[in-house]
Amino acid sequence: MKKIFTAEEINKQREADEISLKEEWRALAEEAGGGERGEQITSAFKQLYTLYTTELAEWYAGLYDPTVGGYYATESGRDTEGFAPDLEATMQSLRFIEQSGMIRSIGSLRDALPEDMQTALFKFAKRLQNPNGYFYHPQWTFEDVHYNLSRRGRDLGWAVQLLTVMGGAPTYDTPNGKQGDGLDADGNPVTNLSGSGAGEADGTRNTQRTEVEAPKLQKYPEYLESKETFLKYLGEMNINDRSYHWGNQFNATSGQIRARSRALEEEGAGYSLCDILINWLNEHIIPETGYWGRQVNMEGTNGFFKIIPLYNTWGYPYPYPEKATESVLAGIMGDEIDENNCCSIFNLWSGISFIKKNVMLNPDESLRDKVLFTINETMRDKGAEAILNTYRKVIPYQKAHGAFSHQYNSCGGTQQGLYTGLTPMYGVLEGCVDGSGICSTGLTRSMFEAFGFKRVSLLTRADWMCYLNVINSYKKRKKRVQNPLVSFKEGTIPKTVNPIGSTQLNLREALLIVPMNEMGDGLLINPTARITHGKFFCFEADIAFCDMSEGTAVTIGSRIGGRDVRYSSLMTLTSHKDVLTLDASRWQVGFSSVIGKAGERIKLRIEYSLEEHKRLDEAKKKCTVADVYVNGKFVGKSVNNDGTDPHFPSPSSLNVMHAVQLELKSGSAKLVIDSVRFSYSDN
Repeated sequence: MKKIFTAEEINKQREADEISLKEEWRALAEEAGGGERGEQITSAFKQLYTLYTTELAEWYAGLYDPTVGGYYATESGRDTEGFAPDLEATMQSLRFIEQSGMIRSIGSLRDALPEDMQTALFKFAKRLQNPNGYFYHPQWTFEDVHYNLSRRGRDLGWAVQLLTVMGGAPTYDTPNGKQGDGLDADGNPVTNLSGSGAGEADGTRNTQRTEVEAPKLQKYPEYLESKETFLKYLGEMNINDRSYHWGNQFNATSGQIRARSRALEEEGAGYSLCDILINWLNEHIIPETGYWGRQVNMEGTNGFFKIIPLYNTWGYPYPYPEKATESVLAGIMGDEIDENNCCSIFNLWSGISFIKKNVMLNPDESLRDKVLFTINETMRDKGAEAILNTYRKVIPYQKAHGAFSHQYNSCGGTQQGLYTGLTPMYGVLEGCVDGSGICSTGLTRSMFEAFGFKRVSLLTRADWMCYLNVINSYKKRKKRVQNPLVSFKEGTIPKTVNPIGSTQLNLREALLIVPMNEMGDGLLINPTARITHGKFFCFEADIAFCDMSEGTAVTIGSRIGGRDVRYSSLMTLTSHKDVLTLDASRWQVGFSSVIGKAGERIKLRIEYSLEEHKRLDEAKKKCTVADVYVNGKFVGKSVNNDGTDPHFPSPSSLNVMHAVQLELKSGSAKLVIDSVRFSYSDN
């Protein structure tokens, strides 16, 4: 029987914690300069800390699944079929424990975590490694991760961190230089060690992971082959316009770049890839901002935040510390808010601490003293105002149970482009592990580092007891299967309904009115994520085609895919003397059908699947097939076998876009839509 702490035990511990916390706050006021300034800074931090409660600790604990050995990124992911724990959410959740102060009086994670939990976490990470050295999750296809460099690189980093924290090593050598131990998750020697994918990475080590054959893989990405390939890779970037995007990719793959650079130097290459990258970055800094972005704004700050750690980790002095400091401080004290990215607040404060760390690498002692003095004096003089300004900005990111999201009015259902939970379309507005860590331990850590103060604990030993109570009371949940419904009954148009062309969408009496007057007008309806392991999906719409001029043609198409989304025009609905005819635009079976009169409400149902079909004397091949029903009656098939849809989404893939597009090709018309449903079936 696992230990469950009583309310009496927790309250007794909390009384002791209050004494310790009181001393931490007193020390902060003194360190902040004492007197009125010290009290103001301390008071401002206390206001910020009202956001962090026991409820947040219990929310994190509730995302752990001991049957898997990992943490989910969201509650909806935990409770919905098709989602699973992932490495990023797991390592971020463990860092929250470590950095929140809950185990400060206990020691390290290894000292605090139950032994069975440590074993489960270790095996979870071990089992995800492929012989090519990278780590792949069963809820995402091999292709989804493998060709997403930031996702692949981050998971590699998280896995190595997790295994190291748990006192172990990966099975295979990794592309970022971590040596494997040759043992599987159960401690058994593995055969045919290929080490970092020197052999062929077939992507089939875990049969539930993928249906695709992985390519032959080198020990490193192809662009790190040589100086020439790396310079070619850099030359294709528009870093001054997309500094955050490319900075994120550099950050996620920095370990691989450094490992390959060392290998080349050992081989006598005579150059360093790290030197090449830093020199290239120096050439592209905008001197007027100190950023790689052209303006002093959130985009520029976010890019700076992602790139400056390379300078610090690799030991290179950054050339414009004063200008960058000025830009970052302007952001902290300013009113600009990125409602869709909580990282923007965290990145500002981290930017200050990163600059301070980097200045210490600069051999110019007078510059070091000048920059550090400017930062420290500014932070102390305007500290209370800066903290309260940050408090004001971060409040709207908080959702239920004390957790935080990346956005003000949305939730963090994706990480690096892959789905980890549901979206607001499903009626969900929730926090996520990444957003919660950024807005709590990440933000406060970076703030205290920017000031140069010792950090006050967010949570205490009593909160850790509550955390363990949740872990030790685990009961397996029955997951739900969702069939997303796009409804207009709340008087709002879901964000997943997107007008195209000059279309203006209107709502009237819970009906979506879509006038289409120019060629190209229409709308795209996208449920965002596939959330079951079904073999096909279905689109249903209760819709009327009204006010159609003679000869009006409306195409009905689909967008299907994972990272590579393909569009197919499936069929055309045509008006002739008020009669609606549905014709397939692809090679069809049983098509051209009169389906009714213009203006009549019809129920349109399209079922998608992957089938073998033969066209004329061609060999059979897999084709995307759409079975079309009108008012419950089968009217025909649309078969796309012309090569434009080479990758029908894998049944195990969550990172899939299933969208339907209605677009005017000629004439004019008005669509009246009651509701739209996307459903998924295992039949």
